Amino acid sequence: MNEINAVVMSLENGLANQFIDIPPATLSILQDLKKKGVVLALTSSRSINWLEQFLEAKQLKGMFSFLIGCNGAQYLNTVTRERKYLVSLTNEQLHQIAQYAAQFKLVCGVGYNNQIYFNGFNPWALNYAVRIYRFPHLTGFGPIDPSIEFSKVTVAGTAKSLRKFEEDFKMAKLRILHPSSANLEVIPVGTNMYDALKLAMDQFGLEPTKVMYFGESEKDKPAMFRTVSIAMKGAPQSVIDCALWTTKYNGAQNGIGYQINSFRMEKRYAFRKPQPKESQ
Repeated sequence: MNEINAVVMSLENGLANQFIDIPPATLSILQDLKKKGVVLALTSSRSINWLEQFLEAKQLKGMFSFLIGCNGAQYLNTVTRERKYLVSLTNEQLHQIAQYAAQFKLVCGVGYNNQIYFNGFNPWALNYAVRIYRFPHLTGFGPIDPSIEFSKVTVAGTAKSLRKFEEDFKMAKLRILHPSSANLEVIPVGTNMYDALKLAMDQFGLEPTKVMYFGESEKDKPAMFRTVSIAMKGAPQSVIDCALWTTKYNGAQNGIGYQINSFRMEKRYAFRKPQPKESQ
């Protein structure tokens, strides 16, 4: 039976439902794994600060040993409190992206102090802001400290305008992710989910073949290629194609919990506490 020492889960469209709540049945299964010493981790497109506040509000502080935020750009070891920002965008790059996006009647937004600031209004920006941050500002970047660096810029608008934006995009050291049909994310070229995961594996004594990774979007693919990868139901086909398994249900339907229980019942994987390397 293959051994699993860590379970890494995407919050959005993975562990949580559309209201960003973790279904009780899945939470109970994760709590059982936690008692057994399995390392649990959470990834997200949101910032580490947002994730910390979310877990505290849900009374889940201490549940996850490490957090990876902003598509792999931010990392937090919740045990040692070590915090790392692996890559970032400057304020100057933010304004360059915003000027370029304006040519296509698109608006841009960045997270700041657990809120999001867009440089204009359209229905797609409002929907994103309310759905992700719940505290939208749609009047510009004025309140943002110009010395602050960012992990991503969200571009919102119609699918047609976003497509034109991407077709002509030629900004150096930046690349594009596609989290939904109504927005794109511009991130530094060096952003890589696996780089943050590798940092965690080194700190917690984990091997890629013993890390189970539940992914749901393009941001997860670099890590999924190297781990025991499971795509969430409803994930893009490119994500499903790089996974070993696909969940039968989505996050709202206890997809992760159901999949873990199925593996245990079938005796396909044994979920155990990682052992020191010298004793393995």
